[in-house]
Amino acid sequence: MAAVDTDNESPAGVSPAPDKSYLKEKKRIEQAGRFHWVHWAIILSSLILTIVAWRYAKAQNDVRVSEQFDREATQVVDLISERMSKYEDILWGAVAATKASPNGMPLSSWKQFSTTLQIEMGYPGINGIGLIDYVKPDDLEAYLAEQRAERPDFKVFPQHTRKDLLPIVYIEPVSLNAAAVGLDVAHETNRYMAAMKARDTGEAQITGPIILVQDAKKTPGFLFYTPYYEGDNPQTLSERQETFVGMAYAPFIFERLMDGALGAEQRRVGLKITDGDDVLFDESDSPVDGAGRVPAFETQISQNVYGRDWTYEVWSRPSFEATTVNNKPQLILLSGLLIEALIIGLFLLLTRSNRRAIRFAKKMASAQNEQAARMDNILENAVDGIMTVTEQGIVASYNKACQGIFGFKAEKIIGSSIDNIIPTFSQAYKDIYREKRNSENFTPDTPKVLKSLELEGICCGTVKKPLEMSVSEISQDGNMLFNIIVRDISRRKAAELERNRAMEDLMLSNQDLEKFAYSASHDLKSPLRAIDNLSKWIEEDLGDKIDEENRGRISMLRGRVTRMEKLLNGLLQYSRAGQKYEKSDKVKVIDIFKDVTKVIDIPDHFKVTLDDSLIGIEVERMPLEQIFHNLLSNAIKHHDKEAGRVIISANFLPDYIEFSIRDDGPGIDPRFQEKVFGMFQTLKRRDEVEGSGMGLALVKKLVHHHGGKIRIESEPGKGSTFIVTWPKNPRARSVSAA
Repeated sequence: MAAVDTDNESPAGVSPAPDKSYLKEKKRIEQAGRFHWVHWAIILSSLILTIVAWRYAKAQNDVRVSEQFDREATQVVDLISERMSKYEDILWGAVAATKASPNGMPLSSWKQFSTTLQIEMGYPGINGIGLIDYVKPDDLEAYLAEQRAERPDFKVFPQHTRKDLLPIVYIEPVSLNAAAVGLDVAHETNRYMAAMKARDTGEAQITGPIILVQDAKKTPGFLFYTPYYEGDNPQTLSERQETFVGMAYAPFIFERLMDGALGAEQRRVGLKITDGDDVLFDESDSPVDGAGRVPAFETQISQNVYGRDWTYEVWSRPSFEATTVNNKPQLILLSGLLIEALIIGLFLLLTRSNRRAIRFAKKMASAQNEQAARMDNILENAVDGIMTVTEQGIVASYNKACQGIFGFKAEKIIGSSIDNIIPTFSQAYKDIYREKRNSENFTPDTPKVLKSLELEGICCGTVKKPLEMSVSEISQDGNMLFNIIVRDISRRKAAELERNRAMEDLMLSNQDLEKFAYSASHDLKSPLRAIDNLSKWIEEDLGDKIDEENRGRISMLRGRVTRMEKLLNGLLQYSRAGQKYEKSDKVKVIDIFKDVTKVIDIPDHFKVTLDDSLIGIEVERMPLEQIFHNLLSNAIKHHDKEAGRVIISANFLPDYIEFSIRDDGPGIDPRFQEKVFGMFQTLKRRDEVEGSGMGLALVKKLVHHHGGKIRIESEPGKGSTFIVTWPKNPRARSVSAA
């Protein structure tokens, strides 16, 4: 026996130890699946570059937006300054016009001058333009006399203790400023101080915040003064005080000033103007800015405006912030973070690829086992029987449902011939498959599946039952197999047999009912005619001997006979309705209605209108002619007024035509709208309206028999509309269905 080197062997059942190259490769693969410092360095560098780029772009954008806000804020202030400069120009123009008048400016000249200015059109925002005279207290009486020569009601008000009087002598337009005519501006400190400053400096001045007497809203305003003097412009303070004559002035309401200066444009910045502690104009409560909103940009601009220090507070509105939003910094940041995520994801994918590859084989094996178990479970719990048969006809598999169908357990059937449970299967499959191969459409790729193949099976070796089978061919390892799905259709066959019997019974019952109705209506007419004849003979034999009461009774008897005959005729028509349907040539529906109106006895006070919607519609004459005849007769017969109208129209639907017969009669209560279609049903006593009560019942039967529908739209006292929904291609139902 040869010696054995035990150092190179492993114990029985134990796998040999891996060699060094395997361990080295394993270690390399495991290291490849971990993060290294190089990976972290790349990620950190990319993140730093992203943050730097984002901060730089954000700083640039903030500078650009801030500069734009400053421009718009300065523009608003410049617009106000520019407007005030224009107002100053027209005031100096008024001074020049006044000084050009030798004896002072008369009222007529002042009106002509102010009209020429067209201040409301050319200088929006100004409240008016006027003149203020300087009057000493000693000269007041003479001054009033001079002014009252043209304006008797002129007065200077209010009284005050100052030594100077500065009454407003003219103001245009008077309609807006009538309350200011005669007002002595020296009575109030702000008005007086600004006037004195204008006198002493010779320059245009504005007052501090005041409330104009002509402002009904009592909002902040101010006066704008330009002084004028006797002779040439004085150069010293004393000369100005000695030669001071008066001032041209303009009153302003601040809200109107802002409208005129800034216009109606949608500004993107809000504005607040203050004069010291006094608020002149404030948009902070405007709905445009929103309550409690903190603006992104704010600034303050101080400016000396004709002797007053105004402070402009300007802030950005939502419209400014929305239009100046620049998403570039955010896009840079998001793009950088996305790249970071992609790099990290790529590294993670690379490191996990080896582990996924190792797990993949295990998952494939596990999935294969699970799939096999699921398939076994499905086959075993399927409602239909499923089995596999070899090419030789031997049963290879057989599920639990097959046991219920055939009554044998799988152990007894598997391995035996299928002919034991489905004797005709082999021959039937061969015949059908032979026909299939001989067909013109057969190709090698034609699916070899037979669907809804019905054969007879054997249960428990003796009981026969009908089966429905689906057979498909599959090839496995070069061998042909047949997959067969089997369904027990015993109950379905029994139900079909029961249904066929019920259909035959229904047809026989309908035929018997029709024969009975015909016979009854025909046989009952003879005694009715005999009764009618006997009543006539009795009336003739008695002659004048019969009194009016008995003559009325005989007449009532004959009326009842006539009504009974109509009922029998209606019953006979109802039983025959829809029995025969012969397709005929189509005619114009408007011609059918014209023929119907000729047959019906329409009273002179009735008007039947055929709507233009009927033009061009062609239908088969019968049974629509009978349907329209009954509906039109019904509308006329049951009308409750001396004059009536019936309108017939049509409406097209995709597969139907809706015919509407609308009258202006008494209408039908919704509670009785189904009742009127019943046999022998009338809403009035037959003594009031003669009829059989079969007309609408016959209409409904004919309409339904040809695949249509009929309904009523009506309210008591508002007339009725019968709507017949008629198929464009009517097909009569079978006798049994009818």
